[in-house]
Amino acid sequence: MKAGFKAENNLKLSILLAGNFLVCLALINDLGSKIQWKDLSFDQFEQVVPVGLGVMLVAVLNALVSPRVKAMVVYLKLRHPLPGSDAFSQLACKDDRVNLEILRKAFGELPTAAAGANSLWYSIFRQYKDDPSVYSANKSFVLLRDCAVFSVAILLLSILGLLFTSEHRGALLWMVALGAIQFLLFRHAAANEGRRLVVNVLAIASAEESIRHG
Repeated sequence: MKAGFKAENNLKLSILLAGNFLVCLALINDLGSKIQWKDLSFDQFEQVVPVGLGVMLVAVLNALVSPRVKAMVVYLKLRHPLPGSDAFSQLACKDDRVNLEILRKAFGELPTAAAGANSLWYSIFRQYKDDPSVYSANKSFVLLRDCAVFSVAILLLSILGLLFTSEHRGALLWMVALGAIQFLLFRHAAANEGRRLVVNVLAIASAEESIRHG
């Protein structure tokens, strides 16, 4: 059994959090000029304490948000947002590695309704979750999904800052733009990785069942 990837993903997410914090600090201290860290006063750091607390809050909230809600953010769907919901109605049909006939023989009728499809797909996933191609796709999907959710939170915090404070508006506008760009990139990448995870599971299951019943 492979070790979990949560700790490694959390480290990468923390680096992204810290990067956004440092970008905000740089913007507040005049974008375009080189920051002399030794010359920064306590007052300057005091200015970004709320930003730092906001970043910490984002990390906590990210841990509290359920996988289903995160999937809603990634796939922009309120009903049946989990990627396995489209496993047999859309995704499996588009991948030549997946043999639906073999899967039917192994697992019975393949449901096309979202809830049933996701339930069956997840049961198959549990059998093959330690396969390298499945493990890698799952690890990347979870990381990119969390980064997308984090980007939404940064975007919302920056917008709230614009609404409720008159200070550092230029920096906040840049953070709004950065949050939006990050969200678009991470959301698209996470959606693709989620689909790759789904078809990788079904492809591995097809191959294994084909060999088993050869």
